[in-house]
Amino acid sequence: MSYDWAQVAPHYAAIALNAWDYPWIPAIRAANPSVKIFEYKDLTSSRTSACSDGADQAQLPTGVGYCGAMANHPEWFLRNTTGGLLQENGYPTQFEMDYGNPAYQQQWASNVAADLAAHGWDGVEMDNALDTANAYGVSPSHPTDASVQTAMAAMLALVGRQIKAAGKLAVANLGYDTKYPSLWASWLPSVSGLMDEYTWSWDTTVDQSAADWNAFENEVRSCAAADDLCWFRVGAYQLVPSSLVDFVTASYLLYADGTSALGPGDMLWSNYPEMYTNLGAALGAAYLNGNGNWQRDFQGGSVIVNLSTWTGVVT
Repeated sequence: MSYDWAQVAPHYAAIALNAWDYPWIPAIRAANPSVKIFEYKDLTSSRTSACSDGADQAQLPTGVGYCGAMANHPEWFLRNTTGGLLQENGYPTQFEMDYGNPAYQQQWASNVAADLAAHGWDGVEMDNALDTANAYGVSPSHPTDASVQTAMAAMLALVGRQIKAAGKLAVANLGYDTKYPSLWASWLPSVSGLMDEYTWSWDTTVDQSAADWNAFENEVRSCAAADDLCWFRVGAYQLVPSSLVDFVTASYLLYADGTSALGPGDMLWSNYPEMYTNLGAALGAAYLNGNGNWQRDFQGGSVIVNLSTWTGVVT
């Protein structure tokens, strides 16, 4: 796969790549010096697909390699209810690691910090910051949502501290964020930002509630208050209707400060020209207008979010 980065990179505030794609970094920086380039790493798995003949490949999609861990630290692997390795449901080559184990946390942080420095990454996209016990299969080591959250909070605290101390950014993908809305504000200080991977939809239509909208607004607001780089991606990995993109973009702009990033489902910028309307600087905070809708005014226009059945004319 190849890209014309001179055409692609200028349209993005953040780009995440696999570890082995680091040779693209110079071309991306030349095309967009302000873009932040992230290395993808899974927090919670090791993968047999990334090792062969007893040796892990040089550039891993995880922080700890399967072959090395199995040979030297088999205690780092989570077990299922029958004592076997916990293979992640739906991913036959992925095995869940004990993210609550301090030694595993330390090795993950050390490995990733070294790789970020060696190849000039700005930071790491940390996938699978788990908060549910049955995300990929239940382990007796972390059998409840609460126990999973306790273990993950400890990992993010250690990993986030070390990645930031190395001068790099650490953005964690927090699943089921609106199911546990308190976690976003609780975990945000440990990292450089959080990711909401399926903002407002698991596919192409709005499938969340008004309470979820409030949680989303609080997420955007908390990231702005902390001046953190948080990521919000609209819908699933496919073309998303403009109505959904408009709704999420307007909702996002009520509190966004220009630090965080919002992206469409299929990540193809050219499909969503409305996301590139330049409204200029915000003239103030969001407020309820005379029609009972949320509004925020900018130098070049306004965003208005209607959560009811109101219809009318906006000048």
